[in-house]
Amino acid sequence: MVEYIAKKAFWNLNMPGCDEHYLVHRIWDDPAYVPEYYPKFGFKTANQYGITMPDGSNFDAFMGYELQENGLSAHKGKFYEPDSLDCDIHDESYMKQVEELNAIWSWRYKQNENAGCI
Repeated sequence: MVEYIAKKAFWNLNMPGCDEHYLVHRIWDDPAYVPEYYPKFGFKTANQYGITMPDGSNFDAFMGYELQENGLSAHKGKFYEPDSLDCDIHDESYMKQVEELNAIWSWRYKQNENAGCI
């Protein structure tokens, strides 16, 4: 259902068709996927636990949550994104996979910049 909503929301917005629904599909199939939560549920920015991006930076949405008190105190380091987040619309192989998923949900046409819908 979320894949369908993403496809409907982004269809023809940034390019003919879209690939955001495929990104959702890849993330959900990735063993590293963790649902999104907010600070009101006890999540803190990851740098508060000594975890940063590979370049040492942090950003507000990069968060962690201790399942046990001080559970992350011995786990410091850098986070590297899983391959499922590597989405390049200029990569022919990636776009072939997007089209394969689109074939399953062929409910809309791509907009062609010169000729309307294709």
